[in-house]
Amino acid sequence: MTRSQIPFSAVVLLALSLWLLPESTRAQTPSPSEIEDPSQFSLDSSYCEAPLLITDVLKDLAHAVQTEGTEMTSPFFDDSEEVTYGDSVVALLPSELVMVDDPELEGYLDALLADLTANAGRGLKWSVRIYDAPDPNAFALPGGTIIVSTGLLSLITNEAQIFSVLAHEVGHHELRHVAAHLQYLKLLGLWTPVAQDTDVLASNTLGLLTLPTRSRQERDADSYSLEAAYRLGYSPYQMVQLMNVFDFYYEGLPSDEGSSFGTFLAQETRNLVEDHPRPRMRACALKQQIKLRQGGDEPKFYLGTKNFETRTPRSKKEF
Repeated sequence: MTRSQIPFSAVVLLALSLWLLPESTRAQTPSPSEIEDPSQFSLDSSYCEAPLLITDVLKDLAHAVQTEGTEMTSPFFDDSEEVTYGDSVVALLPSELVMVDDPELEGYLDALLADLTANAGRGLKWSVRIYDAPDPNAFALPGGTIIVSTGLLSLITNEAQIFSVLAHEVGHHELRHVAAHLQYLKLLGLWTPVAQDTDVLASNTLGLLTLPTRSRQERDADSYSLEAAYRLGYSPYQMVQLMNVFDFYYEGLPSDEGSSFGTFLAQETRNLVEDHPRPRMRACALKQQIKLRQGGDEPKFYLGTKNFETRTPRSKKEF
């Protein structure tokens, strides 16, 4: 049959059948508004200048020792033990935090987390819970649960940003930053499978001893999140953008400027006890990692603004 002989009714039926296909099966091209324009994210080296601190060297050394210790002791604490302990921690949440009951939003975040952890190396029980608090925050609980504040969600503008947050917390799990604390308690004979029975004094003391290494764990989790963004095609620049937003909350804190001995001592002390690097420095470290990966044609990165607005994961639909 030639082209001119194809019945018009057949053409109509074919068009209708294609239209009625589920959206996930149609060929989709993201709209230009959902593709990142990296031209605005140039690396300003002056913005990233920071004093060289002695405590940075000590923290790097302590982090290297702890990382090796975590790896060596990991066979003594398996994922199922962490999941059991994590369940007991989750059960305590309503008594500690104001939890938010939003099945649609939690379902959306769980779908993103499922895509992110599809090839995870650990057998944890991945889930997201939301709590009501004005401050932007997210943290990982033992067993695979990730807690996100409403304050943080209010600052998010696209799926790439919330993906970077979830990937950062998954990084803490995959790199055993959460499990390490429990591993050490078990080796000391102080671990129990139920959070309520844990020796609080011993746990807090161990937490204090490992405090100097936590900022390095944050750096490693940032790197994990960046790699996940590249792997799944989300914009890595949005993680940088989010850090710049977080930096606003550090206005009014002590400055790093000054040359007196008192200023030097204050800088060293603050650097030693802070468990998170300041967002500006995290943004700078991320920019430098992005710059190292640049070369040739810049790939197209997805934003997912409409995805976040409509609570529709990208795996279901690209706008």
